[in-house]
Amino acid sequence: MYIRSVLITVLKIKNRIFLFLSLFFIFTAISDIASLISYYWDDWDTIVNAVSFPQSVTAFIVGWVMLIISRFSKKQIDRAVFYSSYFECDLYGVVQIKDLADVVGCSPAAVRRSLKFLRLFYMKGFVIGQKDGQDYAEMYSKKVSCRCRNCGAVIDKKVYFSGLCPYCGTSDIFATVLTDNKVYNITSDFSRESERPEKYLCKASLGRVILLAIAFAISLVVAMVAIVVMTDTIGAYNDYDKILEMIFSGKMHGSPEIVRKQLLSNIIYDIGLLMIAIPLIKLSLRKIILLSCSMRNARKFASSEKPFIRLENSKEAKKLCSQIQSRYLRNCTLGKYDGKLLVSLSKKIVKDKCPTCGAPITGAVSDKYVCNFCGKNIMGVISKA
Repeated sequence: MYIRSVLITVLKIKNRIFLFLSLFFIFTAISDIASLISYYWDDWDTIVNAVSFPQSVTAFIVGWVMLIISRFSKKQIDRAVFYSSYFECDLYGVVQIKDLADVVGCSPAAVRRSLKFLRLFYMKGFVIGQKDGQDYAEMYSKKVSCRCRNCGAVIDKKVYFSGLCPYCGTSDIFATVLTDNKVYNITSDFSRESERPEKYLCKASLGRVILLAIAFAISLVVAMVAIVVMTDTIGAYNDYDKILEMIFSGKMHGSPEIVRKQLLSNIIYDIGLLMIAIPLIKLSLRKIILLSCSMRNARKFASSEKPFIRLENSKEAKKLCSQIQSRYLRNCTLGKYDGKLLVSLSKKIVKDKCPTCGAPITGAVSDKYVCNFCGKNIMGVISKA
């Protein structure tokens, strides 16, 4: 509701194009510069004045700029998606920046700056203000009050909801929203059906783990081979007798000077492989750990009988924030209610009126609902967020 969906889709496509082009430019530039250095090692004037040298330097710089832009944009999109889910979970219409900062593990000033920037390009539907020295984000689509469908009691919801009506004890409560004709319904009744961890996990999570493990293994093998080959090549480069032996055995061709240039070129290429393999090892390992933690949390969420799970500290909240931003966890969001860090698992968006006769929908407990007045079947009355 609070993200610019079309623009973000365009930016995601742009980020993938920039990432591909940046890697191509960087690899091409490094290959050309490595070739120049290896063959004109003792003549830097020739290297600098070569026709391809300034082009390669320009391609290298452009590649890194595109890479930084794509990674920065991806990070902002992840933040926007998380902030949007946090705003949608709020039932009061005003989010305290300090509470949001505690959830994401940043300073309130950093969160305020981030929200101001995101509002320009990635997000919508809210304004940032200050009252009594406290920064806050106010939603355009304010949620006003909650009403129990069973007894009709009007409940001032504010922020925290235990899941039960304090008057009649039922969980048939909803909060009206001023926009989109939607209703937010929170229920603590998880006993009707058993939930599976897959509900809270990203799609094809096991396949992702396998692909990440393959990427980690390949990157590790490439790095180890590059280190071994580079160590052996450096030893040969500094051993004149070994160079002669390689020439006489037919492994290398040319004069000792030419062979040394070829060996230097091989060393530079091995360093380039390490520069690519080591970040891939780190990235794939980080994602494997993050996804494994998400699987563990998904099992914990599925076994919970309550709509909220208490978090012990801000460190745990920050880890969950990373898992949600990476889209490894879904159908859950973080929040701070009554000074407590909680995971909200039970937010539902439901229809409040029959599309045929306009009669109010009451007592809906599943996605299949028959109107009490006109008898029509209504689909999509309740759906998990």
